[in-house]
Amino acid sequence: MAERVSAEREIEIIAHRGASVTRPENSMAAVEQALVEQSDWVEIDVQETADGQIVVAHDSDFMKMAGIDLKVWNATMADLAGIDIGSWFDPAYAAEHTPTLREVKPALARQVMGARNDLSAPERLLLWISDRFRLKNLDLVAEEADA
Repeated sequence: MAERVSAEREIEIIAHRGASVTRPENSMAAVEQALVEQSDWVEIDVQETADGQIVVAHDSDFMKMAGIDLKVWNATMADLAGIDIGSWFDPAYAAEHTPTLREVKPALARQVMGARNDLSAPERLLLWISDRFRLKNLDLVAEEADA
């Protein structure tokens, strides 16, 4: 029966907010677990904080994850450092905090181009993006990746 089933396109696995079934959503633990599980894509949500940092967070506030009525865009990184976003999911994740995009990117770059130890994590990520999307000019993404 399986031999008769076909698809025109390859099926890819997307880890929604990381491995959010087994880890707190949009946390480093969720991103890292999605990579362990060899997901093809890791979907994350990003927002900007009051002090201009890009953080990985879905909801507009921290009510669901920490019981704190603080909007992401009103929070500073100092505020976020003290917010536990993992205990609501399981006490084992009490150390989880809201990661920045800069914290998440190296983990993704190590996974996609792990064999290229001669390159920095941002360089590996750019190389993967270039290969994956057949891009020739990476000037637009290079600045953020180098950050």
